Amino acid sequence: MRHALLALLLIGCNPHDVEITDGAWTAWLGAGSSSTILSSEIKGLDRNSARIYECTGRTYDPAKERFENNYIGPTTAEESAQPDRIGGGCYGAVEVTLDRDGNLQYEEADDGSQRIKWTAREVEGSDPDAPEYYMPEYCGDPTKNTTDDLNTVIQAEVDECAELLISQSWVNKLDDDSYYSLNADMDAWRSEAIMTGEGGLQLTMHQDINGADLHFSFTINPEFAPVRCVSTGDGTAEALPVDDADWLEKWSEDESGYKIYYLNAYGFQDIDPEPDSQVGYSNVTDWSSGYGYANLEGEEFIVDSPTYGDFQLYTGVDIDRDLVADPPAPYDGSDASIQRLYDETIAVTWDLIRGESHDAVEIAGAYEGDIADPSWIYSVKLEDNKWRPIDATRAGFDGWTEVHRSWVRIKNGSKMEKDGQVEGDFQMVLAGRQSGSQFIFHGSFKVDRIREDKWAYDFLEDELRNKEGWGEKFCE
Repeated sequence: MRHALLALLLIGCNPHDVEITDGAWTAWLGAGSSSTILSSEIKGLDRNSARIYECTGRTYDPAKERFENNYIGPTTAEESAQPDRIGGGCYGAVEVTLDRDGNLQYEEADDGSQRIKWTAREVEGSDPDAPEYYMPEYCGDPTKNTTDDLNTVIQAEVDECAELLISQSWVNKLDDDSYYSLNADMDAWRSEAIMTGEGGLQLTMHQDINGADLHFSFTINPEFAPVRCVSTGDGTAEALPVDDADWLEKWSEDESGYKIYYLNAYGFQDIDPEPDSQVGYSNVTDWSSGYGYANLEGEEFIVDSPTYGDFQLYTGVDIDRDLVADPPAPYDGSDASIQRLYDETIAVTWDLIRGESHDAVEIAGAYEGDIADPSWIYSVKLEDNKWRPIDATRAGFDGWTEVHRSWVRIKNGSKMEKDGQVEGDFQMVLAGRQSGSQFIFHGSFKVDRIREDKWAYDFLEDELRNKEGWGEKFCE
């Protein structure tokens, strides 16, 4: 009996509210910035259990007779040739040749192939007639870099890193840190589905990574519907939808049987891309439909904010606001020149999306299975906002495109309430709060019964609004 009670207690302490199907995660843990890596929290993590990215410029230090701190790249020519080793000490020991515009310079080898030009980096103060180099032994002789005698080890690492860093649109800063890239199917040992005190649906999953606990969660607002107070002209006001439409319905028009909630908390508009520009408009709380979070042994991650772009940022030409109709009109009621600029913006944004998706999969390893025939687990979504009335102010989202990397989709017919059932799927891209590490999570889920947060309390804002003498209800 005692053992049976103990088993029941253990089951109660480890709920399994969420059934995950087709779930997987991919991690990039920064060798020099991840507290999880630096404190060796993940047991058994070695150079044979992860994909390695070493394009930081770290290499062998002849003065110290060792590789530089946080170097995790190959140490032999055989390791360098392995497909799961990207870059290494050879790349760090050379200077890649660029033109004045920062473009890579190429030369033709004997076999007709194009290779990136480079020169070996000499040790300061070495004999000019017999120079020394910052060059690991496995790289070979750095003087053998002519079209007649190609140094294949050095060249391979240069090709891997230089083209990757020049072209990358992926969010990893692969020149700032080395990375261990890991991925696996989702196998949560604990999961919870609750309705929070604020009325949000929150799903949390715990995943074991070689003895380290990774838990990640998302929270969405089932009643998400941004409204604004509009004067009726008789001294009262009424609450009307922002931009005169239901945002969830507009977002979900192409989601076929699902309603989509973007994890857009902390989103902001980058009005001017110049470094000294003023801070753009931030999403107010009422415009945030969801939030994502993860924690790996104390290393915190928050969901990447959406990318917002306007005409000026993408095409170099701003909307002529003097041409905007008064009262505000939607895209198809605007001036033809505005429609043309808007279409150009959307086309450019789609190109950026395709490039980012490709880099995430081919470069950053966001795939399952054989890289030669990968199953993609990373995608992006574009909202063109054509349905929003274009007005004469820059606040709001009219005239902007939105690129989203994190969202939750809820299947039609789900009941997001206490004791309700819910099905859906999700993708989350999260970045380390104090590290260069990143995660991608994706999968489908099913919850047979949503529990109520037993620690919930009344939402203070609503409580004060409804309390006599303290305030008034919204728009009344």
